[in-house]
Amino acid sequence: MTVGCDIEDPGRFAGILKDSRLLSNIFTEDEIVSSMRRSRPEVHLARKFACKEAVFKALSSAGCDVPLKLIEITGIAGGGFTVKIAKRGIGKAYRLSVGVSGRKDAVLATAIAEKLATRHDAR
Repeated sequence: MTVGCDIEDPGRFAGILKDSRLLSNIFTEDEIVSSMRRSRPEVHLARKFACKEAVFKALSSAGCDVPLKLIEITGIAGGGFTVKIAKRGIGKAYRLSVGVSGRKDAVLATAIAEKLATRHDAR
């Protein structure tokens, strides 16, 4: 099991909102659309980015190199997030959990990557 953590300033993302190229290099189309529907999209993007970074760090510690763009953070009922990985089975090889907390000037995310046992591992 590995852990990753990240802290972000939501104010930094107000400027990123104006740069569509940078947005599309970091976030998926669905992440951008869902964030833009919010009254303060920069806060939502900061939360998603902190989650992505935390997942990236947890997976990197486990020896998996996954670009941020392939890590998708989706919302679930109750305000939580789930993680989808669009890369060759990594999403099936690891159980990924992410938690996020924040206030006006800071967002903190922590991710846990737990390697799942495979038939090969059980031998």
